[in-house]
Amino acid sequence: MTDSGQDTYGDSTSASRDGRATRRIRMLVVAIIIILLLALAGVGIMLANLISPRSGVATADATGGIEWVRSIYGWGTTPEEQFVQPHKLDIAEDGTIWVTDAMYPSRAFAFSPEGTYVSSVGDEAEVPLRGLGPIAVGMDDRLFIGEPMLDWVRVFTKEGQDLGAFSVPNPIDIEYARGTMVIGSTSGFAIIDPETGAPRVVIGTRGQGDSEFDTVNGIAIDDDGAIYVSDAYNNRLSKYDAEGERVWMVSTGAPGNQVELTGGTAMAESRVTTAPAQMQLPGGVTIDGSGRIVVVDAFDFSISVFNQDDGTFLAKYGEHGRLDGQFVWPVSIEYDPQRDWFAVADKGNSRVQIIRLPGSAPGVDVESQIRRSLAGPLRACVPPVLLILLVLIVLAVRSFKKRKDSQSGVAGDSV
Repeated sequence: MTDSGQDTYGDSTSASRDGRATRRIRMLVVAIIIILLLALAGVGIMLANLISPRSGVATADATGGIEWVRSIYGWGTTPEEQFVQPHKLDIAEDGTIWVTDAMYPSRAFAFSPEGTYVSSVGDEAEVPLRGLGPIAVGMDDRLFIGEPMLDWVRVFTKEGQDLGAFSVPNPIDIEYARGTMVIGSTSGFAIIDPETGAPRVVIGTRGQGDSEFDTVNGIAIDDDGAIYVSDAYNNRLSKYDAEGERVWMVSTGAPGNQVELTGGTAMAESRVTTAPAQMQLPGGVTIDGSGRIVVVDAFDFSISVFNQDDGTFLAKYGEHGRLDGQFVWPVSIEYDPQRDWFAVADKGNSRVQIIRLPGSAPGVDVESQIRRSLAGPLRACVPPVLLILLVLIVLAVRSFKKRKDSQSGVAGDSV
């Protein structure tokens, strides 16, 4: 009798202790889940402010459809570590964004896709960089940096090793893609051997005629090797095949070299033109995921989109302003196909902007959609969501184990 009662009492005490422990664990799990949900709610509010900001960021409606992702203002926190006049940029295959700034003529800066400063090149070169302008990075990670005033192009590894230079008259823009290098100048462009720097084909002379140029300020190369060039002061866009034969040429606005300067200043008044794009000064050129030609315009504070087959004008985005998503003298643009976004050197605002444009990528698969989403602010949701899932999984496993142990105990008692 006594032994049986003690056993019953002991079992009851043990069960009560187990029950209290289980309740404490459950309360702890519930508290963790509540904390994680609050954190997730905070992230959600942050994302909502990014997508529909109250101030500081121009809305997509106001900019004609531009979706702002982030802005890069410099490589540090001090005034001496901020961009002043970002001039040219390029995007490597891994998404690294390389930038030159006219006010920092001795180095080029590298940033991660998230906008974090990575490194710089040129600081320790045997021959210091001077007056650097265009920059291009190849699949082999070699960097080509033009120095227009010195009539040459410097070559570096991405780690900063100086590989030498080759001569090019007044290099204004450089594009190196799919094994092809093209360099633009004031009087045309040349297809260059990237290994030797020797010109394979030279196209154009200085002037206003159909076969002449007045500052090639932007170059892009498509998957077939076709070359697209913006002729800034003649205000037109042209397509050439891989051998340098012209495919088409379209007027994008009133030629800047025919505009009378006003008031003795160096700035001409903008002119309305019958050209569909109504551009003022076409600059950097890139190709988006849909194969469209995308051109930035410094004096129109806009981005224009053209059909690659015939140069038909398709759309225009952007507006003048200081808010994120607006532009003041945007001069260079490049496209990142992995993340479906554009990097723009917003010179007058002393920053590089990362933006997206409507229709810039064709129908993409689920993997690409996830990669695109996680490249933006949504990546901030990943840690709390993963923690919540982990807690729920642990809770489910413990509950399943407890039920299994309970069933085993009932079966043992029955026996």
